[in-house]
Amino acid sequence: MRRELEQLLLSRFPALYRDTGECGQERPPIFGADLGDGWFAILQALSEVLAERVEQAQLENVRVLRIERLEGGMQAHVSGEDAFVRGAAAAASHMSFAVSMQSGKPGRLMTNDGGELRALASGELEGWKPVPKAAKRRHPAPVGADGTRALRLLEQRYEHLINDGIDLPSGWANLAEVVLAPFLVSTNEVELIAAWDSGSACQLIVSRKRKHLSPYQSGGIAFAVRMAALTDPQTGACGPVDAEGVPDWWRRIAGPGGPHPTPWGVYNGDGVWRPRKDIFSGPASCHPRPKPVIRAHHFESGAVQLTIHKGAANVMRGMARRHGKPGCAALLAELLRL
Repeated sequence: MRRELEQLLLSRFPALYRDTGECGQERPPIFGADLGDGWFAILQALSEVLAERVEQAQLENVRVLRIERLEGGMQAHVSGEDAFVRGAAAAASHMSFAVSMQSGKPGRLMTNDGGELRALASGELEGWKPVPKAAKRRHPAPVGADGTRALRLLEQRYEHLINDGIDLPSGWANLAEVVLAPFLVSTNEVELIAAWDSGSACQLIVSRKRKHLSPYQSGGIAFAVRMAALTDPQTGACGPVDAEGVPDWWRRIAGPGGPHPTPWGVYNGDGVWRPRKDIFSGPASCHPRPKPVIRAHHFESGAVQLTIHKGAANVMRGMARRHGKPGCAALLAELLRL
């Protein structure tokens, strides 16, 4: 992995990656020398989940000790972990078997004449061949297909766990499997795995029966939701990434300097939906004090509720009158091109 990408993780998540070695002793490197740039998005998503869990559960001793390649996949060694953290780390490892370590494009586990295992994408397979079935059984196997066929295979494999089916773009098929795999050994069921607006909003939804989820399952779901925001819903690619760690597919949408893709909501340690903080604060001409002017609450269903301060609301009403609209709703509908 490029040194600048390693530094991004160290600088963004200093509490997770800070030095835990004994005084006077040199600490082994956190990132294995044989990691590739293609897994950066997986590490970014995992680090976001761990950092949020540390803050939410007030865990003091969670540290990422080592990230290495193990039997073709990525393994994260974390100290001070709880079951939620273990579930997120296991989901990240599972995902790595479906992502090319080189490019971040959808990949499959391959082997060479020397017996080395590596997840590779099409166009990277020269000198590599599919792994034997016996080797596949030792590893978390991705669905092994692309496009709509991948979604059909998923529904067949997990039809006993899903009541209302899978409503996802084809590029998120492997994410759905990461979510579902921990449910195979439980009695919990999933109502629906879906995406807002076919994935264009970068939001994965996992609706469940209102049973208590295990922390391990919740950790896997939390990782998948973060990972979805970094994964192209059409192609399944989460790379290549630029110097800021932003995937190329998102950079083409957001443009240079555009915001890093993040979900509109996440699931906490109990598997309960929690929208991200979405506030525009003053000071503004209609509201000079540095307090919230507009709040947006994002619901799991995809709806959004706007709360507008009275000063900003008066401005909006004045705009509606000047534009000959009967009300603020009609003005907003025109601005949204509805």
